[in-house]
Amino acid sequence: MTIFLPAAAAFVGGMLIAYINYLITRAFFIKGKTGLAGVPRSLITALYIACLYFIGAKSDINGTALLIGGALGCTAGAALFTYLLLKENRKGALGEEAARDGRSE
Repeated sequence: MTIFLPAAAAFVGGMLIAYINYLITRAFFIKGKTGLAGVPRSLITALYIACLYFIGAKSDINGTALLIGGALGCTAGAALFTYLLLKENRKGALGEEAARDGRSE
């Protein structure tokens, strides 16, 4: 139980980070600058993993459980939100939103 709760909390945090990354990617996609989305996404994910590492190192919480839970949350969340972004793109919803913003396809 002492390993499961930190890992579960880190997993939920990783999913939240993946959702934030999804919002960033979606905003860049609507603006037509998807190549630039990788930098803030990578920084946010790296900072989250680094925070988990230092929390594990400075407290009596199992750092390995934190890192595994956080990495799994970020990875599973990225897969889920990438699927949703692709599904939304296939419907043309992102292209319509970009056209409303004044950007041509």
